This record gives sequence, structure tokens and C-alpha cells, in this order.
Amino acid sequence: IEKEYRLLRPANLVEGSPGKGYGIYQSKEKKYKIAVINLMGNVFMKKTEDVFKTAQSTLKKLVLKKNIDFLIVDFHGETTSEKLACGYLFDGKATCVFGTHTHAPTSDTRILKKGTAYQTDIGMCGDYDSVIGMNKDNSINKFFKKKAEKHFPSLGEGTLSGVIVDCCTETGLAKSIKSFIKGGVLQNIN
Repeated sequence: IEKEYRLLRPANLVEGSPGKGYGIYQSKEKKYKIAVINLMGNVFMKKTEDVFKTAQSTLKKLVLKKNIDFLIVDFHGETTSEKLACGYLFDGKATCVFGTHTHAPTSDTRILKKGTAYQTDIGMCGDYDSVIGMNKDNSINKFFKKKAEKHFPSLGEGTLSGVIVDCCTETGLAKSIKSFIKGGVLQNIN
């Protein structure tokens, strides 16, 4: 991995922020170039540059089957509408777009019309017998404005949540996507 791509951060952070908003990585056998873009939503999030303008300008630099073989987009945001709009913006131009941040996996896993795999939120990797990974009793006390400690992690069995995408090597688009949930209290329903 080239040194400048080691620190991946949202592409739409203000200019001069450490790291890069995307990285291009070689597959293990160096046969494929896999680009990963990280974007941060603007709705209810700490101020960042316009996510859609940044996405559009980044798309001009990363073009499937021209200078990259696959494109993965991680959209870190609060609202489903903003994540879905980004999915449609990248449809046919990215292998997959998935959302992160809300910690709960959504059940809208699918291939969009132009071939991009999509899920609004892939969930978290952590203890789901919690409040988004934090101790549930302490979190409830905070909501009741009772005496509570600073948030601290729940220590129950963790769950690994994500997606598995099968890609077409000729087009760089998705052939299939499925939600992946393993361990803990959540289960895949198949």
C-alpha cells in the first residue's frame, strides 16, 4: 500500500485534513486494483464539505475498468435518505455502496438497477445486547438524565455485521450481495 493511502478518512473533510478520502489497493495476487472511498454525510453530522459534490469529483478520478477494477463506497451518515441518494449517484459506477454509522443493519440489501450492490447500513461489529455497543443500563440512565458514567462499551458477546458481495471481473459491478451477521444475539434470516 502506498504510504499516502494508509490513513483513509472521509473524502469530504476540509482540505488539509490528514489522510486521503480514497485509496487504491492491489488484490493479494496483484491482479486487480480495488478503490475504496469513504464519505461522511452532511445531515446531522459534524460539518464537512458537500458530500455529493465530493462524490461527483471523486468519481471523475476513479472509473471502473479504466483505472480501477472495483470500487467500494462507505457512506458514513445519519439519514437513510442521504445514504440512498448516494447509492443512486454511484449506481453503475461502483461495485458496492454501503452505509455505516447508525449501528443497526438495515434489511434493504439489493443490487440497484445499474448493477451496484447496496445496503443502507451494514450494522456494527460489537455487542447488540447494548445501546449501539455501549452499556445499556448506563445509556438508559443518561436518557433519564440520572447519574451516569461516561459511555463505556458493553462486554457481551460480539456480533460481526457486514455484507458479502460477489463481483463481475469484466464489468466491476456486483453479481450478488448478501447481508452477513455472525455471533451474538442477531442472526441472518435466510
